[in-house]
Amino acid sequence: MREDLRGQGLGKLVLKWIVEYAKTMNVEAVELDVYECNEVAVNLYKSIGMKNRTNRMELKL
Repeated sequence: MREDLRGQGLGKLVLKWIVEYAKTMNVEAVELDVYECNEVAVNLYKSIGMKNRTNRMELKL
C-alpha cells in the first residue's frame, strides 16, 4: 500500500462495497486471512463489523 494513500478511507470504502455486493448475491459470509501482527488491517476489518472466527497456527521448519 502506498503510504501517501493511507488513512483516507479507501480500504474501508472498498470493503463496504464488497459487503454490500455480497449481500445482493445472497452470500452468507465474507471471510479473509490477516496476520495478527498487522494491527492496522485488523482494526480496519473490525471497524466494519468483522469478528475473529478462528486462530490458525503454524510452525515453520
